[in-house]
Amino acid sequence: MRNLNIYKILCISLLAFYACDDEQMLNLPEANHRVIVTSEANVENNINIGGHIDFGDISSGVASRTWTFPENVSSIFGSDKNTSGENTVKGFFNEVGVHNVTLNQVFKGDVYRNEDSSMPSGLKELDTTIVVTVLAAVKAQITGNYLNDDGSLGAPISISDAALNEVTASKKVRFSYTTIGAPEVFNWTFGTSGVDPTTYGGTNTEVDIQYKSLGNYDLKFIASRLRPFGGDTIFLKDLIKVIPSTEPVSLDAVKANEGKIDLEFSRDMDPDSFDVSTFVISLENGGTTIPTSIVSTEIKAGENNIITITLNEVIYNNDTVKVSYTPGTLRTTDQVNATVFKDKPLEFNLTNILKGSNFDYSFENSTDVNWPLAWGSAGIWNINTTQAQDGNSSAYVELPASADGFTWVQHVSNGAQKKVSFKAGKTYEIGAWVYLLDNGNSTGFAPDVRIYWKSTGDYDWNAPAVAILSDDMPTGTWVYQKAFINFGADGDYETIIRGWNNKNPNNVKFYIDNLTIAEVTIRP
Repeated sequence: MRNLNIYKILCISLLAFYACDDEQMLNLPEANHRVIVTSEANVENNINIGGHIDFGDISSGVASRTWTFPENVSSIFGSDKNTSGENTVKGFFNEVGVHNVTLNQVFKGDVYRNEDSSMPSGLKELDTTIVVTVLAAVKAQITGNYLNDDGSLGAPISISDAALNEVTASKKVRFSYTTIGAPEVFNWTFGTSGVDPTTYGGTNTEVDIQYKSLGNYDLKFIASRLRPFGGDTIFLKDLIKVIPSTEPVSLDAVKANEGKIDLEFSRDMDPDSFDVSTFVISLENGGTTIPTSIVSTEIKAGENNIITITLNEVIYNNDTVKVSYTPGTLRTTDQVNATVFKDKPLEFNLTNILKGSNFDYSFENSTDVNWPLAWGSAGIWNINTTQAQDGNSSAYVELPASADGFTWVQHVSNGAQKKVSFKAGKTYEIGAWVYLLDNGNSTGFAPDVRIYWKSTGDYDWNAPAVAILSDDMPTGTWVYQKAFINFGADGDYETIIRGWNNKNPNNVKFYIDNLTIAEVTIRP
């Protein structure tokens, strides 16, 4: 028993000794670091008018501090002065604009400017300016104008409840907005059906709306921001009244729809006027004609200007489909007969996997540096705004005359080549829009330009490729060139655009835009 008590005493003594030693070890000189925080730092210190920001000085080694707020536009909570020596202060701002809050700090010794600084500043006193942006309440205004058939701006419409501005079926109105208060999100609602588009959520200040169905239409516009929160909503009841037209109805598009065909007209069609005998559908695949017949027709739900045709054959992405119409009974709901059209090609709705990726498929966000000449004769590659299939920019390419070898470029950013992920067992449509300026007046030889996709390693000229120039390509117009490609293995693939012009005595000049990669289904 006595031995046990002695053991306890020894343990307690040892613990006391080490505790005292730790306390001595932890009694270190305090480092002087400047660290300043605000409650709205993650939104760049933007606040609503009348709002507040909390400012905090959590620096170490501060002997004294002075916060100074701009006079007449701000106030400090709990104080009738515009200065404070507290480590935390709450500041209110009542005037729109950009305002400076300053902090003077005197430290006990040489101070590190920031928490992660590796060297002291050589100073004991530091001044800091914090910029505060005070935003006005969000306020929006909208205007509208009739859009003429040539795309020019027509007369303004009345922006008010129950205005019932008359719009002829199939015509367009251009709406635009102005705002104050720096909103970041904009949402338009034009209707649930009968208009194109029914909604729009982009940041463009102008949007063109086509009214296709008879009736009255409301409009809602919301401009908002999340931080600091604010918004304005405009709702107009019965703004537009769509009236019948006596003008011809046009076929605006022929589109694929889950193996079927959608005929998209410029305005609503009478569902009882469709006569299958007046339509001819041609379907080819690989040069082989596939017999077809119309099984059924119907108005597409919620889109009365679209007629959906179901064939006895499912349509695949590698099919070539054309639609022709001989005038008959087909008419609009306002009793205007459809006119003849012949061999209208079917368009496929593709989901471009490059959209939303870091690969600049449309040349809108890269420069010449991102597409360097990697090997071969000195070709020209320029990102330009002279021609664009879509957006503002495209790439201008010029292959030298009699180029002995190949000229190619690759998409590079920050020293690394951009890659695209492909899956084995899937088929991809890979294409590009090309605007041929000059093929060099070559005879019997078409310059060879291809987009290659390869995995890492040596360049393989047998890798999957898309030929983007052809013998019969017209000049002075955008042409979509494509190929259907299967990849043998999952992986990340690089792109190379290779040009060959060594048998041509003249330069070849063209633009390229909007590279497309989409997963597709082809005919078995």
